Amino acid sequence: VYLGEVVCGKRSPLTEHALAGAAERLTDAGKIVVWSGLALPATIRDRKAIAALTSIPDLIEINDVSALLGRKGPFVAGPLLNAYNEGAVEELARLGCVRLCPNVELSLEAIGEIAVRRPGLEIELFAFGRPASVTLAVLVDRGGRQLPFEPALSAARITLPSQERVALGRADDGRFQFHFERV
Repeated sequence: VYLGEVVCGKRSPLTEHALAGAAERLTDAGKIVVWSGLALPATIRDRKAIAALTSIPDLIEINDVSALLGRKGPFVAGPLLNAYNEGAVEELARLGCVRLCPNVELSLEAIGEIAVRRPGLEIELFAFGRPASVTLAVLVDRGGRQLPFEPALSAARITLPSQERVALGRADDGRFQFHFERV
């Protein structure tokens, strides 16, 4: 399980305690945690975070070349590291790369060539795509479609005049309840 901030180091102070707790729970559950590093360290704090990350003995994911300078142990070459050819991957393997998550722009043919040149290197594919289906679920289906799709699941189906709307509130006993409001 990969944990860490890859895109924006500004969020790190807000999430580090939650991520540490999640890592502990995952480890206790028998999962292997791989800490991910920033892709574009922009501040002194970002560079210090990368330096701290590279010093841990556990497997880490490197997403910026600056992290290679201090890394002495094994690492995952993340999808933002920009390893676009076999030569770059050869160098990463020489530096300790044990798993490659190639860039999403890399063709399957190019990834295949890398796999042939480095048969012992684990390759993990990361891709964007379209879902096979989307299921829409709503609490209240009010009808009156403005879009060419409808919810597959709803707790209630009602018809409302255009001058009314449904609001969700809490009853005195704490339970949720609907009420109608005039617009």
